[in-house]
Amino acid sequence: MTSPRKPILGIAAAVALAPTFAEAQGPFCMPHPAMVRGLMSDHAERVSFSGVTHAGEHLEVFVSDDTGRWSLIASRPIRPGLVMSCLIATGNHHEIIKPEPERTIQ
Repeated sequence: MTSPRKPILGIAAAVALAPTFAEAQGPFCMPHPAMVRGLMSDHAERVSFSGVTHAGEHLEVFVSDDTGRWSLIASRPIRPGLVMSCLIATGNHHEIIKPEPERTIQ
């Protein structure tokens, strides 16, 4: 007869060993400097937007005015000296929308 603890221990081990956000290091995650170098040199993209989420992830949108290509990456520090970035989305067309000046209601 199987001990009821074995399935629970197996699940706990799987959760404990599951990679976190940027530790996955799949084909779309890498150290931030390498990600930025690739986007800038391979795709002629430059940062157009940068912001920090409430969860602490750093989001950056890179765009290429030459090709119309854009990329969205999310980055998070993993440990001192290591920030990992994951490619979230890419596209082929972008438009920079300038906000309209506020209108005064009279």
